[in-house]
Parts: sequence; structure tokens; C-alpha cells
Amino acid sequence: MGLSLGKFPDLLWMIVPESRPIIAELVRKELDESIKYNLHLGKVSNFELAYGIYVELLGPALKNISRSHDLAVRCLAVIQRTLVEANEIADGDPLVLEIMNRVEAEELLGLVNDLTPDLVALYRRIKSSR
Repeated sequence: MGLSLGKFPDLLWMIVPESRPIIAELVRKELDESIKYNLHLGKVSNFELAYGIYVELLGPALKNISRSHDLAVRCLAVIQRTLVEANEIADGDPLVLEIMNRVEAEELLGLVNDLTPDLVALYRRIKSSR
């Protein structure tokens, strides 16, 4: 039996091994809270995960693209695939709100467009439909 944390964390785990400590910490937090408060196990928050991925991996990779091109491309590939394939509210909202909006606010959308134009086009379609 395999363990699944959901589309976004599972893809990150497989494609971006650098994300594993972030995912593991969120899983530990969920387990600790479930034990402490006698709760059923819940899924890792995609909002917390998206925030952690941006702050710890993608943001720094984009800001130092010459040294972290591969990491940035792999992170962006996971984001694009998740947005295309996943449930909009559960998976899409955290990615748009916690990652893509930050990319745009930090004026990195042009760079992301150079790396993954389809992702930026998808982001703009999602944003304009809200």
C-alpha cells in the first residue's frame, strides 16, 4: 500500500526531492497535532506547502536562476501539472494564491514566462476568470 498526500505533495516528492524536508515537516506537524488533540489524521495543508515551496525553494531559485535553473524548472513543472490536472479549489487555489501571485508581485512573472510560457498563460486564464 502506498501513501499519498495528494496531487501536489506527491508530485513534489517525486520530481523535486529538495522539497522532501518541507513535506516531512508538515507531515510531522499534522501527526503531532493529531496525537496531541486526539484527532483523525488530516491531509497536509496545500496552502502551507505552497508557501514553504515558494519561500524556501522556488523564490530563491528564480532570484538566482543561473545557479538554480533546474530546480526552478522542476518546481514550475509540478505547479503547471497540478493546475492542469487537479481539483481547482483544493489544489489550484493554493498554487495561485501562495505561489503564482507572489511570483507576479515580486516581478518574476517575465522570467517564469521565459521558462514555462504555458504556465503563465494558464495562470492568466485562471486569474481573469475569478
